[in-house]
Amino acid sequence: MTEPLVVPLGVVPGTWHEAHAEITARALAQRRLGGGDMDAGQFVDLVPTACSMIDQRLELRAVAGRVRYVVGGVPVIAYAPGDAPAQVVDAAVQLTLELYDRKDARFGVLTSASAAFGEPVRVSRDRLAGVEGLLEPFVEGWGIG
Repeated sequence: MTEPLVVPLGVVPGTWHEAHAEITARALAQRRLGGGDMDAGQFVDLVPTACSMIDQRLELRAVAGRVRYVVGGVPVIAYAPGDAPAQVVDAAVQLTLELYDRKDARFGVLTSASAAFGEPVRVSRDRLAGVEGLLEPFVEGWGIG
């Protein structure tokens, strides 16, 4: 008898969010953390948030194969499993890492210990600013971003 499929909390079934395990594994690998690391659970929790934020930013149109779901009372359309472009999945990995790093940004500044070149770095108020370049080619909605 096989175990029933358990969808992690926050993952929207029938969407590209089902790549949750892959995104989590890639984010952990970039930080050189194993699945048994004490911080691994934080990555698992942040991936659904990152995916939902990306869905809201892309403002995808309702076409065949896309899935509609609701975030905070607002309808959102997402890619079907396996349909998300590689850049969108890369953006989810990067955004997961950036959301994780925000916990270390006291007063909106990453300290020299966590910044790439040893100098303090101010964290953007727009949480998607770091992945905007990856997402921009796939935005379908109208209006000012």
